[in-house]
Amino acid sequence: MHFVNKMKSIMSLKPKPRPEVPTEPTPQIHLKDSDKRAPPNTIKQTHKLNPGDSVRSPKRGEKLTASGLRELRELIQTRYQLDIEIWEARKVKEFKRDKVIEKMHTADTALLKIKHMIKKWDKKQYFESDEDWEIFQDIKTRIWESGKRTWIGNEPWKET
Repeated sequence: MHFVNKMKSIMSLKPKPRPEVPTEPTPQIHLKDSDKRAPPNTIKQTHKLNPGDSVRSPKRGEKLTASGLRELRELIQTRYQLDIEIWEARKVKEFKRDKVIEKMHTADTALLKIKHMIKKWDKKQYFESDEDWEIFQDIKTRIWESGKRTWIGNEPWKET
């Protein structure tokens, strides 16, 4: 019983009035458009390669090296793997999309670099043999066919 009476007395207490603290208005900060940051999970479309991703044509009289062709092959494989991973993550919850968006940017950059390589290397004189040139032309045809998805702006979760 003593406990109940104690609780009643505590509950009947009124809070002490606090002295009024003068408040200053919150300063308004005006940002330029370039300073504004996009909210999380928004996607900006980029159409440029980073300076380190630039592709050069072989110099006059040079042939494409095996390492250059290997890099093209690895880029195509990377792009394909990223496409699969992005599509498999199409039902991911919104708060987990950051990693998928990062993969989307990487996949789009890979496709852009592949296309730049193909444009820069599209001369028969860069290849050792006619057979290599024909294989390159087949790769070029497949890359430029429609059906390559640019992920930024075509997010997979918009389709589900």
